[in-house]
Order: sequence, then C-alpha cells, then structure tokens
Amino acid sequence: MMTEKVTKETDDEELAKQLLPSPGNNNNSATSKEEPPSPSKADAAGAANNAEIMFWLFMLFLASVTMTVGNKYVMKQWDYANTVTLLQNGTAVLYLGLGAWQGFLEMKPFSMLQWRVFLGSALFLTVQILTSLKALPLVAIATVVAFRNMCTVIIAIIDYFCYGTKFSSNMVFALL
Repeated sequence: MMTEKVTKETDDEELAKQLLPSPGNNNNSATSKEEPPSPSKADAAGAANNAEIMFWLFMLFLASVTMTVGNKYVMKQWDYANTVTLLQNGTAVLYLGLGAWQGFLEMKPFSMLQWRVFLGSALFLTVQILTSLKALPLVAIATVVAFRNMCTVIIAIIDYFCYGTKFSSNMVFALL
C-alpha cells in the first residue's frame, strides 16, 4: 500500500510537470531530479516569456487595428457584408488547413459533438461580425469599438448573476 501511494504521488508530480511546465523543465523524467535553475537562468526564462507575451499582444493589437480599419474601408467601397464575412472566414479556414497539412499545427478529427457545441457560438459570432461590418461605414471606428467594450461590462454582469463569478474591486474598477 505504501508503494501504491508513492507511485500515485510520483504520477501526480509527473503529470503536473507535463501540464504546468516550469522554467528549465524539459519534461524529461530522467532529468526531473535536477536542482532548480539558478536565479539568473530563471530570470532569463522569465524575460524570454515576457518578451513572447509582449510579441503576441502586439500582434493581436496589430491584427485588430488593421482588421477594423480595413473592414471600414472595404465596407465603404463594397456593401456586401455577407460576402466579406465568407471571404474572411474562408481564408482563415484555408490558412488553418494549410498549417495543419504542413505540420505547423495539430488538428484533431471533427466529431458531431463539436459541431453541436459550437454551432450556437458560431451563429452569434457571425451575427457579431455582420453587425460590425454594417455599422462601420455609418459611424466612426471609435464608436464601434466603444460599443464592443460596453459588451464586456454587460457580459461581466451576466457572469456575476448567472454563474456567480466573484470580481475583485480592482476588476470592477477596470470595467468602469
């Protein structure tokens, strides 16, 4: 029984290392007995992680700004929101498919459960994109962005009342 407990703890530790990698952890069980990295190595790993986070946040910023400004330009020139949505989403699916085909990302086979779970979300996302595209030629971009940001507050209120999510005073202040 003692061996079973030690094995379970070892399995739990190994699983935790695989799911929650720490700086310097290469998930190799043969080297899992190594001493923790020195502070300079940990600092370097943290700095590299921060740089990666900043890179991806900047890319999100760049993609969001160019997509919004580009959509306004397209919708002022060409009033076919459904076609624009189809072309943008079709291009995204094509890029993801090519990435999977080339081995850059992993895609698991589709199941009927996935389609049922995400059908509602896909419908609402389509409505959100279409309404945004229709609004962009009519108002300033900042107005569309302000309305999107108001959605965050409404979603937080729904999250509080429907799901019982608790928010710290800092979180509430940030929503205002």
